[in-house]
Order: sequence, then structure tokens, then C-alpha cells
Amino acid sequence: MTRRLQKAPRLFALGALALFLAADGADPNDGGPVTALASVLVPAAEGELPPPSAYDCRSPHPRRASPVPLDCLVRRRCRSTLVVAHRGAGIDSFAPVPGTFVPVGGFAPENTLSALRWATVVGADMAEVDVRLTRDGCLVLLHDRDVARTTMGRGRVERMTLAELRGLKLRTGQFAGDFSCERIPTLREALALAKGRIGLYLDLKTHHADVVARAVRNAGMLDQVLLFSPDPEVLALARSAVPSVAVMPRARRQAEIAALLAPSARPEAVTLWPGLFSRENMLSLRAAGVKVFTDGMYYDVMGYLTNDPVAYAPLKFREPDAIQVDRVDLLLRALGRRR
Repeated sequence: MTRRLQKAPRLFALGALALFLAADGADPNDGGPVTALASVLVPAAEGELPPPSAYDCRSPHPRRASPVPLDCLVRRRCRSTLVVAHRGAGIDSFAPVPGTFVPVGGFAPENTLSALRWATVVGADMAEVDVRLTRDGCLVLLHDRDVARTTMGRGRVERMTLAELRGLKLRTGQFAGDFSCERIPTLREALALAKGRIGLYLDLKTHHADVVARAVRNAGMLDQVLLFSPDPEVLALARSAVPSVAVMPRARRQAEIAALLAPSARPEAVTLWPGLFSRENMLSLRAAGVKVFTDGMYYDVMGYLTNDPVAYAPLKFREPDAIQVDRVDLLLRALGRRR
């Protein structure tokens, strides 16, 4: 066992301690323990990554850097391990208590067009974004039900109009680069930017999956977009509206895997609970043409603390078809796709 891997338990403990202290109500602005722990995060070394000008407001047309075919998601014989950028450029922050926002990392504001540009130029194969519906029926990208964590405003998305949401200024002070142009984007804008450049993994935070499926079809991106929901009824609604739309449920129990293998309900992909990563499950799912996704966000703690691709090495042993993380730059290096 290498010295780096021996350090893993300590690093995970440090990350857990940071979350515990923050959740205990510590204020990140008071110079206390959360600030101290945040100060040990290792920034990415200069020269290793694209400059902000390659993906911020100065770069409206990014070039795809990934060598993986755009339609790998729906191609049964495409065996490349897809690298998925969580919220485009990683999570901005978390709110342990209302009104307290602890910066985590990221290279651009999450769930924005700049985040999609970042994922594209760094070499990710797909970008995961969250989709919600406004009061006036517009699809937008936002993770939280309330806008307070990522914008300077307050209020729930479903109670606000698109115009009200577009009037909000995003929290961008922690990022290097010019993000003054950024506002909460619409799904239509995200689809237009991603088309021909990067796959999209749409995490549905709305029950109106039929509306989302039609938007993907109308954009001509059925071979480039995946719809995820933990609710099978939501995905069924998407399929009833657009039978050819690619969908991905979550499997937490063995019995759910058996149900997924039924021809009438077979999805394009499934995200597996860690305990279900057995060789038997992987073989049966792949034989049925179902790609296996996994989340590596637990490993992001070590990635942010060390800025070292070894943080993601354990994920390779699961041999998934796709891995979703914040630090796609480090995962790409762990997979040998970046220097």
C-alpha cells in the first residue's frame, strides 16, 4: 500500500470533521474552525487547467475536448468510461444553517452556462445539471428549491417567474474569472450550448418530466441527453411523452435490479447504490445493454483536500460505465486521460 493511500482515512476524517463543524453552526466569516479547515484545500496548480477565459463570459463557444463519441451514452458497444461533471463545474457551497454559506470549490458557478463551458473544455464527457420548473412554466437549471444559496435573492423556484429569477445576481465572488454575464439559465439555453459539444445528465427536480423530454426531443438531442430521477413514475411519464428518450433510475436494492432487466421497463442506464457493485450485477446489466453509473462525490472530499488524482483511484476498481464527480480534472488524470 502506498503512502498516499495510507493517508486516505485521515483525509476522509478531516473532510467529515469540516462538515460536522459547519453543521454545528460555525460561521465561516468569524475566523473559526470552518475557515481554518477551508484554508487547507489545495488549489489546482497553474498551467494544469484551462484558464478562466476559456470558459467564463469571455468564451461563448467552447470546443469539445473529450475524445469519447457524443452518443456513447446510447451506443451499447461504446465501452469508454464516461466522466460526468457534477453540476457542470462542481458544487459551489453548502448551507449548514440558513443564511450561512460555506464555499466548497468549483471552477465556475454551478448549474450555469459557464459551468457547462468548463466541463466541455476540461474534457468531461457529460455534465450533470438540475432542472426545475418556474411558476410560469419555464424549465431552468437550479439545484435547490430556494435560490438563496447560489444567488443574492430569496424564494422558491416554483413560486417565481422566469423574469424574477433572471433578475437575481449569482454568488460568484469565490471564482477566478469574469462571470458577470451569468444568470440562472433556462434548459433551452443549456441544450443549445451543449449540442454537439457535451452530453447532458438532467437530474429532474420537477415531476413534469414529459415537458423536459419534449424539450430534449425538440432540440434534436435524444442521443446526447440522459434523464435521471429516483422516482420511477417520473421517468415513466418522460417515456410516455417521448418513448425514445434515455432515462436512468436509481437501484438501492437487489430486487430493483431484477425489475430493471424486464424488457418493457429497461432503461439506458442505472445508478447503483455502492453495495450493489458486484460482478454478477455488472455482467447482467451490461448484457441487457444498461450502462452503470456511480457517484464519486465522497471521493471529492479527498480530491479537494489533496488536489491529487490518487483520490479517485478506488473508483476504477468498480469498473463503472460512468463516474460523476466534482473534480473531473483529477478523475481524468486518474483515468490517464489528462496529464
